[in-house]
Amino acid sequence: MDVQSQTFKILVVDDEEDVRSLLGIMLEKRHFNVDQAANGKEALIKANSVAPDLILLDIHMPGMDGFQVYRRLKELENTKNIPVIFCTALRIPDIINGIKSPTDDYMQKPFDFALLHEKINKILKDTKQPGQ
Repeated sequence: MDVQSQTFKILVVDDEEDVRSLLGIMLEKRHFNVDQAANGKEALIKANSVAPDLILLDIHMPGMDGFQVYRRLKELENTKNIPVIFCTALRIPDIINGIKSPTDDYMQKPFDFALLHEKINKILKDTKQPGQ
């Protein structure tokens, strides 16, 4: 499957608007449909209603952090099979938790967009057909 020729939905979850916008632009240029959420509560609502093919999930957010969002996503029938890539600034405790977590992958900020794109492609090739 050529991910480039498919239409996949990606939900970008980050409390920083600049990060969401930059990721959105980068992903849309690569022909992904992008939706955004600014916090954990909004992420859960959108993940349930939009049914993304993959979620890029920030760890450090006010209120509900990325690990809490991830656990809730995996508890819900409609969202439990959505692949998640954790995204956060380089901090040793986050890296350790990210590696220990059953998430699909982990990405450090600032992003290397080529590496992020490859990680997204690999996960989508391995797990998804568009819109499923």
